[in-house]
Amino acid sequence: MALSKIKTNSITDDAVTTSKIVNSAVTLVKTSGVATTLTYTSGTAIGDGSTTTLAINSGRAVNNVLVDVNGITLTPTDDYTISSTTLTFQAAPASLAEITIRYLPI
Repeated sequence: MALSKIKTNSITDDAVTTSKIVNSAVTLVKTSGVATTLTYTSGTAIGDGSTTTLAINSGRAVNNVLVDVNGITLTPTDDYTISSTTLTFQAAPASLAEITIRYLPI
């Protein structure tokens, strides 16, 4: 299974203390005096009911990748692991399941 779409998003703001990603949008909580630009990429794939691996971008670890299957955010190390450029699901996503991978800024 390979990612079918890669998208890059960038947000510039004059102050940020925390951020939250929901539906591919970054919500920023502001303070003053800090300039921050957050950029992340995302990709999508479709489950086939049997494949448990997915090729992902290199240089990633479970603590900087968010994975959603049919809108449900998976738990790193419990639901998936990452080794090199391979993301491995604990259980194969269902056939036609919508998989979203978000690569957080590192």
